[in-house]
Amino acid sequence: MRKKVLHFLVYWLPLIIWAVVVFFLSAQPGGEVIKLSLWQTFIRKGFHALEYGLGAFLFWRFFYSGYKLSEKKSFWAALFLTVLFAISDEWHQDFVLNRNGNWWDVLLDSLAALLVLQSLRVFWAKRKIIPLAVMLIVFSSLMSLMGWMIAQTWELKKIHGDFLFRNSLPEKESVGFRDNDSEIYDLERATEFSDSEDEVSATLFSDSSENNSDIEEDSSSFSEEAVEDIFAIEPLPDKIFLTVPFTSQAPFGQWDKVHEEACEEASLLMIKYFLDKRTEKVINKQEAEDELQEMKNFQVKEYGKFEDSTMEEVVDLAQSFYQINNLEVVYDFEAEDLKRELAKGSPVIVPTAGRELGNPYYTPPGPLYHNLVLIGYKNNRIITNDPGTRRGQNMEYDLQKLYSAVHDFPGDKNKIKQGRKAMIVVR
Repeated sequence: MRKKVLHFLVYWLPLIIWAVVVFFLSAQPGGEVIKLSLWQTFIRKGFHALEYGLGAFLFWRFFYSGYKLSEKKSFWAALFLTVLFAISDEWHQDFVLNRNGNWWDVLLDSLAALLVLQSLRVFWAKRKIIPLAVMLIVFSSLMSLMGWMIAQTWELKKIHGDFLFRNSLPEKESVGFRDNDSEIYDLERATEFSDSEDEVSATLFSDSSENNSDIEEDSSSFSEEAVEDIFAIEPLPDKIFLTVPFTSQAPFGQWDKVHEEACEEASLLMIKYFLDKRTEKVINKQEAEDELQEMKNFQVKEYGKFEDSTMEEVVDLAQSFYQINNLEVVYDFEAEDLKRELAKGSPVIVPTAGRELGNPYYTPPGPLYHNLVLIGYKNNRIITNDPGTRRGQNMEYDLQKLYSAVHDFPGDKNKIKQGRKAMIVVR
């Protein structure tokens, strides 16, 4: 029994710890897109190589020393399992917010593993023993690098908040809420409250007349605009999330000329599914493809084109194609108005200068003109369904960065920054 415990501690436990640390680091959501310096890139990729070099050594040691396999069998078993783990790790990152798997990293990890294993093969083939001091230095360096990465991850989380917000939300049709310590923001109560404007007007007028003798006693003269202004200054909830079915504008990943121009149609399709109270998180690929093609054909027949629609044209398409009559274009708004519209319980379509968004998943350099759907926010992070990438579901952008990129189509993509601030809202 003692031998089994010792065997586990010496050969199994180091491998388990290594795998858990790698999984933990890969499970940390990405932050804002930043441009890394050459030195920073070297450090990050160097850590990747060291991480999987250590993994290869631990696998090799597990087979060669732990289970007395031959040098050749230990070499190939360790290489196979290290590469397999690297592939699974990159695949895992595809499911983590604001991260994606990278086949170049798999190649880098595999080469690092191969280098370490080949070095071990040479050492052991010549019956040379690696000095214990060197092994301890290498191991300490690797653990220090892992500790540094963990510290950096937690620091990023402190700065940008809880990235896993979107995964912890209740799956309701449309939900608004505050943090647990704050008052719940009830969208239904807000709706009921706004429906009784006469009562609200009378109450507000009565309260204010006690302090200001210049106000007339007739509360019926209180204007609708005044009521809207009072509602406009109500504090917004810290968090809003709307469950809006997602689709890419290229559902099957075919980025031809038609699909590269289909962001307006894909955004409208997501709004349509939301208004129809559809509950799926992702729209069926074939359904989405069929709808996008039908919208394209409809526009070509009715308007002579389907590319680069203005917000007014998207609203017209919604009315003509889907008979959706409660969409409206709002112009020249402020950044905070994006959050106010979302707090009302409906998603928003915005047109943008796509390259200003800095989305790392766009094919470089990114689209000149691009539409996407806003589905919520958390503090100053806007949550979107971005059809410009298959990873666009619940994609986050900084509020000010997104707002700066908002421009309606001015008639020429190359002059997109001259377009007005515009958004499509549900009324």
